[in-house]
Amino acid sequence: MKRLLGTVLLSVAMLCPGMAEAADFPSRPITIVAGFNAGGTSDMILRAMAPELEKELGQPILIVNKGGSGGSLAIGDVLTKKADGYTVCLVNSPALTFDLQLRKARYNMYDFTYIGSAGGGQEGFYSLPDRPWKDFESMIEYAKKENKELTFTSPSVFDTYVMKSIGNKEGLKFRKVPVKSGGEAATSVLGGHVDFAHGGGVQGTYVDAGKMIHLATTSTKPFVLYPDVKPLVSLGYPHTGFDNHYILFVLKDTPKDVVEILAAAVEKVTTSPRIQDVILKNAHMDPTILKREEILPKLQKDFEEAKALIEAAK
Repeated sequence: MKRLLGTVLLSVAMLCPGMAEAADFPSRPITIVAGFNAGGTSDMILRAMAPELEKELGQPILIVNKGGSGGSLAIGDVLTKKADGYTVCLVNSPALTFDLQLRKARYNMYDFTYIGSAGGGQEGFYSLPDRPWKDFESMIEYAKKENKELTFTSPSVFDTYVMKSIGNKEGLKFRKVPVKSGGEAATSVLGGHVDFAHGGGVQGTYVDAGKMIHLATTSTKPFVLYPDVKPLVSLGYPHTGFDNHYILFVLKDTPKDVVEILAAAVEKVTTSPRIQDVILKNAHMDPTILKREEILPKLQKDFEEAKALIEAAK
């Protein structure tokens, strides 16, 4: 009887190799391909998560940074791998919503299975405190009064459309100065090379030190650590509120059992007190963690809102 059962299981494994792989998952290191350069806020969170994930999964976690092109380089790399759960991708949610409306891509949000999130962006505009304004509203008033074209910077494309839509509404022009990273954007502000910048958390340390001020947030709600910072949507600028999150996913054909193992580990780690502290206090990010079933509906909603923003910026 045992010999017969063994023969049956062997036959099933031969016919369904994915089932056999899922049974002993993980049996080797797991690689997380991050759509960010090393040293940023997302990298800080991910590197804090890695040893905790290793404890949960019993295998080394290898981090590969592939920053640039809004996360598309990282996603493109993951698309070349097997759908076996040994390659996980981490990008900011606009890479699967906003950015895909600006260029042709060989993937969309439905090509992946989502396993969790790693904190939300505290994204917004910031400047030096000695500028002739104290917040976004007074900056707009200043630009109108002086009839001045203000300059801003960031490594993303999103804020370009936000400022274009605001310029259209207010009858103003803003000039974008491109940079490659959030750190470079902060340096540009500190050096007085631009009037203001958009960032996802890098400015928090400087704000705490009194070297910068927050102007407004592009989230739908005030910052967790800075509740007085107003959302742009509350100032009368529609389609400018996005609660962006760092999203972790695998290819859609990854075995269900493998997905469950990864999702359980990610949720346990990201909701732990230590990682919550890293997200909030070290990275100055929103520690809200999305459940994996919440991610796709959120991406669908953001996709439609991004479409409206792009239209408003024409």
